[in-house]
Parts: sequence; C-alpha cells; structure tokens
Amino acid sequence: MSRRRESEFAIEPVPGRGLSTVEAHQLLLLACPGVTEWICWEPAPGSAVPRIGSATSMTGGEFAGWRWSAVECDYPAIRHHQSMPGDGAGRWNWTGLIRIEPPDGPGFLLFSFLDSSGEVGAYYYVSTRNPAILADLEQAAKRGLSGVPSNRIPVTVINGRQFLIDLSAEEDVVLAKGMKQDIDAQVTAFFTRKHDFHRLRLPYRRGLLFAGPPGCGKTMMVRRLVRHCAERFNASFWSIALQNSTDGSDLEMLFDVAAASSPGIIILEEIDSLVKHTRVPRATLLSCLDGLESGNGTLVLATTNHPADVDPALIHRPSRFDRVWTFQPPALALRTTFLAGLFPGQDPALTRDLAVRTEGWSFAYLKELRVTAIFLTMEDLHDPSAASIWRAYELLDEQFTSGRTHYASQELAGVAGFGGAA
Repeated sequence: MSRRRESEFAIEPVPGRGLSTVEAHQLLLLACPGVTEWICWEPAPGSAVPRIGSATSMTGGEFAGWRWSAVECDYPAIRHHQSMPGDGAGRWNWTGLIRIEPPDGPGFLLFSFLDSSGEVGAYYYVSTRNPAILADLEQAAKRGLSGVPSNRIPVTVINGRQFLIDLSAEEDVVLAKGMKQDIDAQVTAFFTRKHDFHRLRLPYRRGLLFAGPPGCGKTMMVRRLVRHCAERFNASFWSIALQNSTDGSDLEMLFDVAAASSPGIIILEEIDSLVKHTRVPRATLLSCLDGLESGNGTLVLATTNHPADVDPALIHRPSRFDRVWTFQPPALALRTTFLAGLFPGQDPALTRDLAVRTEGWSFAYLKELRVTAIFLTMEDLHDPSAASIWRAYELLDEQFTSGRTHYASQELAGVAGFGGAA
C-alpha cells in the first residue's frame, strides 16, 4: 500500500463513529513524521481546554500568557458547540491540530479528535515528554478562557442566575470536636477513592445532609467545601432556585446536567422547602436521588433548618442521604472559645459571663453581637468597649427572646442564602 493510500485509510473514521485512540495515534505518526513520541491525555473533568480555538477563532490566539496557532493537518479542523440546559453560553469544543507555546519552555502539539464513543475532548494527544506541563495548561486555560475571575468559583443555578463564591475568602467554621474532620474526610474520600466505589460495585454517588437551626454553620460549611473541592479536585457545582414555579423538570435537568459534568457537587439548600413550597413532586425528588445513571459521579450536599419536616424516606435511608450531621447551637465551652476569638482584647471574665448568658444563641447571633458592639463604639471600630458589648448584648437578647416566640415566615426567593451569610 502506498504512503498516501495508508494515510487516507488511517484518517477516515469508520461510518457511525470516530477514531479509537490507536487510530488517532496512527494518524499522527503519518501526519507528523518528525514527531516520534505522543502522549494520550485525558484532561480533568470540567477542563477549560475545550475552549481553546473554539469560542473565537480556529487560527490562533492567546490565553493567560500562553499562545496557540493552528497546524495544517488532513484531519478536519471544526468548531463544535453544544447547547446545555440551564447554561445560555453552552459548551464549546473543537477538533484538529494546534501548536501550544507556554510563556517559558518548549512548545508542543495538541490534537483533538472525535473519539470512538462519539465524544470530542474526552482524549487529546500531546507531543511533549513533560506530562507535568499539562497541569499548567489546564490552569492557564481555566484562568484565561473560563470567563470567570480566577478568584471566583462559579455555581450554575438551574432556572436561575449563576453566582460566584469568593475563593480567597476565609470562613472559620466552628463545630463540635471531630465533626468538621468527619465531613472533610467523607467529601475527600468521594473525590479520591472512585476506584473503591467500583471495586465494591457501588454507584459512584453520595448524599450528605446538614440539619439544624439557622445560623449554626451549615451554609458556611457548604461554602467551605466548595472552595476546598474547587481547588483540589476541579469539581463543578450546581444548584437550583427555590421558586414557586420550580417544578420536577427543573430538578431532573439539574441532576442530568450535573451528571454530564461529573464529578461534581449538587447543592440543595432547604431541601424540606423543595417539595413543600415548589412544584417538585416528592416522587421526582426520590427518583433523582435514587437514580444510578443520572447520579453517577455526583455528590449531593443538602441542608435543612427544619429536620422534623424532612420526609423520613430521605433522612432515614442511606443511599439517598448516606450521612446526616446535626448543626446545633454551640455549647458553653464552644461559645466561650468563640467569644474569646471575637473579643480578643477583652477581660476573659467578660467573655465567660457572656457565654453563660447566651445559651441557645447560634454562631450567627454571636457574630452579630460583635458587629452591633462595633457600631455602638464610635471611637474605635476595631476594638469595641466593654460597655458597648454589654449594650449590644441587651439589644440582641431582646431580639433573640422575641424571635423564639414570634418566628417570621419568609417567601421563597432564589437560592436560600447560599451566596450570602451563614
């Protein structure tokens, strides 16, 4: 067989499917005879690399200090666009051969193709002997092509507007001894021990529920986990707007889209309200949580202020919510430690006395004590006086006592508090 005939045979996809990785490698050996070493690369889930050469041009461009240019090849250079439910921008992808030039160091070739499963971007071939540079490429593409500032984490909201979480914000979640470590261990195991799910023949999904009164750290813990998983595991994040018009199709779309971008995290705040105050049927929620295929690769983080109102079919059945943690108002010892951190310059006797008087107060109430005291102390906004602290306590104690008797109802409006304070 002539060289040309062999090349033509190698690059023609079999009707009905794309190229296997072996066929793609054969194509490259013929198309680029000067390159003898290729690495088959599977990028991280949620990678921004598919956006290179797709959203603006197929001839060349720059992102985060990296440059790229198209390389002539017999394989077609095509821009791909996939519309995604809940995401007006959709997804971009591309096929063809390009050359990547890092800010420093040698350049290399990057080849994207339609694979034998019918996907684009699941695998690439790269002509580099330094696989470590691919992690740098991932980060550069994420910074330069995602459209989101590097210090923000996007959370896609089905039937609502995307919101961003500040990656650099530091929130000290104060919990009972061992509780934070237990939650962290469960989430880390999900993302790092996928092989154990397969080995044990378990569906690769997990459900975690945070229950307890408002202001006790549930939302802060969710935000903390989002930051942690974005930095360590490049996870995607999805949520749903709790609106009167939200229905079962919205929830099904949430689970389907999240599964397509797995591994990732689905955030369901106020899960008791999801059935009580929207049009989502109970059966649809149970079906989505039970779904093996649609839930593949997803970790569900849910919260509730009213665990007594949560359907027992959810809270008392592992495989829907495998682990449940109760976030209680801090006990005396924890209040004492927390107040000492809020008022580091004050007499320890003051914080101990305050701790005794604030039984039943949530962390949110305790933090507001400091804010109110600061605004009552006009001389120094950073170090409230003891008199202002006690005056702030009197005001908030009255509010706290009244609130325990006369709870105010709130209308559903978007995602309940996830982007704001705990």
